[in-house]
Amino acid sequence: MRNFDLKMKFDIALSWFTSFGYFEDKENLIVLRNINQHLREKGLLLLDIPNAPVRMKEIQSHPIFLLRQGNFLEIVENKIENSGKQKFWILRQTFYVIERKNFPTRMNVLLLKFLRKEKRRVRLYSLQEITKLLKQADFKIIKVFDSMSFKPINEKTRQMLIAAQKS
Repeated sequence: MRNFDLKMKFDIALSWFTSFGYFEDKENLIVLRNINQHLREKGLLLLDIPNAPVRMKEIQSHPIFLLRQGNFLEIVENKIENSGKQKFWILRQTFYVIERKNFPTRMNVLLLKFLRKEKRRVRLYSLQEITKLLKQADFKIIKVFDSMSFKPINEKTRQMLIAAQKS
């Protein structure tokens, strides 16, 4: 993301499902500048990122929770890490398969079979912070939406979809 040259220009670049923000600001700026170099004049960037104020409240109020879907269990651990003025969302996920065992005593037991662990570190940007970074990368914000509804963002918006144009 930081260092590539496709030797092509595009009309639109999409960064969806929090695929941006895995580095410190200095490197995230390099990513945005690289995207900018691959866009045609007036090209668009659609950037989907977490909305920092809302996500930080969620993480602080629910640092650990379980998600179950069918025979799969996910344990999610969230925390906020401060690195100077930058805030990062640390997300640890542990995945299990739930197996049911029947014993001769007619006692049913649920066993968890470990599948994998994942850890992510994502920079949480406020709208003001990402606006500044986009401007440094020579982008101009056209519109900001709630990623799930495409309506204007509000105090409950978890994910922002930012439409920015190459200046």
